[in-house]
Amino acid sequence: MKNRKVVGVLLLVVAVVWSIVIWRIAGALGDQKDMDAVNGYRPSPAVTVFDSIRVDYPDPFLKSELQVNSGKQSAIRPSAFFVPDMPLHTADPPSFLFRGRLRRGKRAYVLLESDGRREIVGVGDVIDGFRIVKSAGDSAVFVKGNQRYVLKK
Repeated sequence: MKNRKVVGVLLLVVAVVWSIVIWRIAGALGDQKDMDAVNGYRPSPAVTVFDSIRVDYPDPFLKSELQVNSGKQSAIRPSAFFVPDMPLHTADPPSFLFRGRLRRGKRAYVLLESDGRREIVGVGDVIDGFRIVKSAGDSAVFVKGNQRYVLKK
Protein backbone atom coordinates (compact mmCIF):
# COMPACT_ATOMS: atom_id res chain seq x y z
CA MET A 1 0.00 0.00 0.00
CA LYS A 2 2.54 2.54 -1.12
CA ASN A 3 0.01 4.86 -2.75
CA ARG A 4 -3.04 5.35 -0.54
CA LYS A 5 -4.73 7.78 -2.95
CA VAL A 6 -4.92 5.18 -5.71
CA VAL A 7 -6.29 2.56 -3.31
CA GLY A 8 -8.91 5.02 -2.09
CA VAL A 9 -9.99 5.87 -5.63
CA LEU A 10 -10.22 2.19 -6.56
CA LEU A 11 -12.35 1.44 -3.48
CA LEU A 12 -14.63 4.33 -4.39
CA VAL A 13 -15.02 3.02 -7.97
CA VAL A 14 -15.87 -0.46 -6.67
CA ALA A 15 -18.47 1.00 -4.30
CA VAL A 16 -20.08 3.02 -7.12
CA VAL A 17 -20.25 0.02 -9.47
CA TRP A 18 -21.83 -2.23 -6.84
CA SER A 19 -24.31 0.45 -5.85
CA ILE A 20 -25.42 0.76 -9.49
CA VAL A 21 -25.87 -3.02 -9.74
CA ILE A 22 -27.88 -3.16 -6.50
CA TRP A 23 -29.97 -0.16 -7.61
CA ARG A 24 -30.83 -1.85 -10.94
CA ILE A 25 -31.79 -5.14 -9.26
CA ALA A 26 -33.90 -3.40 -6.61
CA GLY A 27 -35.65 -1.33 -9.28
CA ALA A 28 -36.36 -4.43 -11.33
CA LEU A 29 -37.80 -6.25 -8.34
CA GLY A 30 -40.08 -3.27 -7.64
CA ASP A 31 -41.36 -3.31 -11.22
CA GLN A 32 -41.77 -7.09 -11.26
CA LYS A 33 -45.58 -7.02 -11.31
CA ASP A 34 -45.63 -4.55 -14.19
CA MET A 35 -43.15 -6.61 -16.19
CA ASP A 36 -45.08 -9.82 -15.49
CA ALA A 37 -48.24 -8.24 -16.89
CA VAL A 38 -46.42 -7.01 -20.02
CA ASN A 39 -44.67 -10.30 -20.75
CA GLY A 40 -47.48 -12.63 -19.70
CA TYR A 41 -45.14 -14.22 -17.17
CA ARG A 42 -46.51 -17.06 -15.10
CA PRO A 43 -44.22 -18.75 -12.61
CA SER A 44 -43.61 -22.41 -13.25
CA PRO A 45 -44.61 -25.00 -10.66
CA ALA A 46 -42.13 -25.67 -7.90
CA VAL A 47 -39.08 -27.63 -8.96
CA THR A 48 -38.55 -30.69 -6.80
CA VAL A 49 -35.24 -31.79 -8.31
CA PHE A 50 -32.49 -30.61 -5.97
CA ASP A 51 -29.74 -30.12 -8.57
CA SER A 52 -31.67 -28.02 -11.11
CA ILE A 53 -31.47 -24.31 -11.62
CA ARG A 54 -34.38 -22.06 -12.54
CA VAL A 55 -33.79 -19.62 -15.35
CA ASP A 56 -37.36 -18.59 -16.15
CA TYR A 57 -37.20 -15.24 -14.35
CA PRO A 58 -36.95 -11.95 -16.26
CA ASP A 59 -33.51 -10.40 -16.52
CA PRO A 60 -33.43 -6.96 -14.84
CA PHE A 61 -30.69 -5.71 -17.16
CA LEU A 62 -32.75 -6.44 -20.29
CA LYS A 63 -35.85 -4.62 -19.06
CA SER A 64 -35.88 -2.09 -21.90
CA GLU A 65 -35.55 -4.84 -24.52
CA LEU A 66 -38.44 -6.88 -23.08
CA GLN A 67 -41.07 -4.23 -23.90
CA VAL A 68 -43.72 -5.36 -26.36
CA ASN A 69 -43.33 -3.91 -29.85
CA SER A 70 -46.72 -2.55 -30.87
CA GLY A 71 -45.69 -1.04 -34.23
CA LYS A 72 -45.60 -2.77 -37.59
CA GLN A 73 -42.35 -4.42 -38.50
CA SER A 74 -40.84 -3.23 -41.73
CA ALA A 75 -40.29 -5.80 -44.45
CA ILE A 76 -36.70 -6.86 -44.99
CA ARG A 77 -35.43 -6.21 -48.47
CA PRO A 78 -33.68 -9.37 -49.69
CA SER A 79 -31.47 -7.32 -51.98
CA ALA A 80 -29.94 -5.59 -48.96
CA PHE A 81 -28.43 -8.86 -47.75
CA PHE A 82 -27.20 -10.15 -51.13
CA VAL A 83 -23.55 -11.11 -51.17
CA PRO A 84 -22.13 -12.21 -54.52
CA ASP A 85 -20.47 -15.63 -54.58
CA MET A 86 -17.41 -14.42 -56.47
CA PRO A 87 -15.64 -11.08 -56.49
CA LEU A 88 -16.67 -8.81 -59.33
CA HIS A 89 -13.14 -8.35 -60.68
CA THR A 90 -10.61 -11.15 -60.66
CA ALA A 91 -7.18 -10.81 -62.19
CA ASP A 92 -5.84 -13.64 -64.29
CA PRO A 93 -2.85 -15.50 -62.84
CA PRO A 94 0.55 -14.73 -64.32
CA SER A 95 1.25 -16.28 -67.72
CA PHE A 96 4.94 -16.79 -66.94
CA LEU A 97 6.67 -19.52 -64.95
CA PHE A 98 9.12 -19.12 -62.08
CA ARG A 99 12.42 -20.83 -62.91
CA GLY A 100 14.85 -19.61 -60.29
CA ARG A 101 16.32 -16.92 -58.10
CA LEU A 102 19.51 -14.93 -58.59
CA ARG A 103 21.44 -12.47 -56.43
CA ARG A 104 23.89 -9.79 -57.40
CA GLY A 105 25.26 -8.10 -54.35
CA LYS A 106 22.33 -7.07 -52.18
CA ARG A 107 19.80 -7.01 -55.04
CA ALA A 108 17.65 -10.10 -55.70
CA TYR A 109 16.47 -11.13 -59.16
CA VAL A 110 13.94 -13.66 -60.42
CA LEU A 111 14.36 -15.85 -63.50
CA LEU A 112 11.02 -16.09 -65.36
CA GLU A 113 10.04 -18.05 -68.46
CA SER A 114 7.26 -16.92 -70.79
CA ASP A 115 6.52 -18.22 -74.31
CA GLY A 116 9.86 -20.01 -74.53
CA ARG A 117 11.98 -16.97 -73.61
CA ARG A 118 13.64 -16.33 -70.27
CA GLU A 119 13.88 -12.99 -68.51
CA ILE A 120 15.72 -11.79 -65.43
CA VAL A 121 13.59 -9.33 -63.46
CA GLY A 122 14.52 -7.59 -60.21
CA VAL A 123 12.44 -7.77 -57.04
CA GLY A 124 10.21 -4.69 -56.92
CA ASP A 125 9.97 -4.41 -60.72
CA VAL A 126 6.74 -4.80 -62.70
CA ILE A 127 6.23 -7.30 -65.52
CA ASP A 128 2.90 -7.70 -67.37
CA GLY A 129 1.17 -5.69 -64.63
CA PHE A 130 2.48 -7.96 -61.86
CA ARG A 131 4.84 -6.48 -59.26
CA ILE A 132 7.40 -8.84 -57.77
CA VAL A 133 7.20 -8.49 -54.00
CA LYS A 134 9.49 -11.20 -52.67
CA SER A 135 11.59 -14.11 -53.82
CA ALA A 136 12.46 -17.13 -51.73
CA GLY A 137 14.54 -20.18 -52.56
CA ASP A 138 11.80 -22.06 -54.40
CA SER A 139 9.04 -19.47 -54.90
CA ALA A 140 8.28 -15.88 -55.82
CA VAL A 141 5.39 -13.65 -54.71
CA PHE A 142 3.63 -11.40 -57.23
CA VAL A 143 0.93 -8.77 -56.64
CA LYS A 144 -1.59 -7.34 -59.09
CA GLY A 145 -4.25 -5.09 -57.60
CA ASN A 146 -5.51 -6.80 -54.44
CA GLN A 147 -4.61 -10.30 -55.62
CA ARG A 148 -1.48 -12.04 -54.41
CA TYR A 149 0.09 -14.90 -56.37
CA VAL A 150 2.82 -17.32 -55.30
CA LEU A 151 4.66 -19.11 -58.11
CA LYS A 152 6.77 -22.14 -57.23
CA LYS A 153 9.42 -24.00 -59.22
